[in-house]
Amino acid sequence: LDGPEAERVAHGVPLALPPADGASPDSGAAIRLTHAGRLLAIAEPRGDALRPAVVLTP
Repeated sequence: LDGPEAERVAHGVPLALPPADGASPDSGAAIRLTHAGRLLAIAEPRGDALRPAVVLTP
């Protein structure tokens, strides 16, 4: 994630999923969200967004 995305995720704000070439993450699949080598959150794809399910404290 870039800096602004990391800040939003730290507050539990969903991120828009980028368009994929016919492939998309399975609904309910856990996805690690990292910034600068640090794990920030575990997210799940829901519709067209990644929704943080667990946000770790900095």
